[in-house]
Amino acid sequence: MEQINILVVDDRLDESLELGAFYELEKARQQFAGKNVKLRCIIGPLAAALVLTSKAKFDIVLTSLMMKGENEGMYDYVRGDRPDVPSGLAVAMIAKNEGVEHVAILTNMDLHSDPIAWSLHYNIGQNNCISVFNDLDWLAAAKKFMEIKDVPSGEKLTRSKKRMMLAGINDDFKESLKVDLPSDWDVIFVKESESNQAFDIFLYGEPEFSILVGDISDQREEHSIGHIFRDMNNGRRPEQKFLALDWAEHNHSNFLRLPCSNADILAKLQEGDD
Repeated sequence: MEQINILVVDDRLDESLELGAFYELEKARQQFAGKNVKLRCIIGPLAAALVLTSKAKFDIVLTSLMMKGENEGMYDYVRGDRPDVPSGLAVAMIAKNEGVEHVAILTNMDLHSDPIAWSLHYNIGQNNCISVFNDLDWLAAAKKFMEIKDVPSGEKLTRSKKRMMLAGINDDFKESLKVDLPSDWDVIFVKESESNQAFDIFLYGEPEFSILVGDISDQREEHSIGHIFRDMNNGRRPEQKFLALDWAEHNHSNFLRLPCSNADILAKLQEGDD
């Protein structure tokens, strides 16, 4: 059964703690339990922005409209306990900018008591870019976009698209590889300047395939990906495949020496696949 990746963003606190500290997020967890959904719940817009810009891939992003104003980036004299502001607008725009196909802002405000909620509801509504729903029902909102199903006991979820991570040195070379990948694959492109984050991105993104470009022996420091290669080799699941590419020879089964064609690279990476 196809797995759907969903991000839910809210920061509402239940002061009585009867429903859990962040009750809207707990409600989302309960609504999606047992469904064909991999759910990530994030508290507040700043954390959501960090997740959305960290190469994570989501099919659907659902955010509440009003959340506490955060102090990040504010002058000292305006810091403090800030009132609710329509931070969901920023979360939704970041999600679209990161290529998320289905994005919705949810609010249960009285539309006639807040001009922003009223304007969003009546001028945007259910839209092809960003949708607005006047109800904090996370499951109902997700069902507007994709088919959410109960998962039968024992059945495993599969992604609708295969996922490939490209990391290491030489961004131009990695771009040339990206062009030849199947069009229905999701690509996690880790720039050379982001190499220190590659293993964390690998763990969270869970790509089926990964390609690393650079020296896995650590002998040429400026081109070294040895530490990333070792971390991925130790931390990957058996079904995850990865391949290191370099212009020098290395004695490793997960290695291919350059130059070689993109077709050779993809064939080596998919060896053993049906």
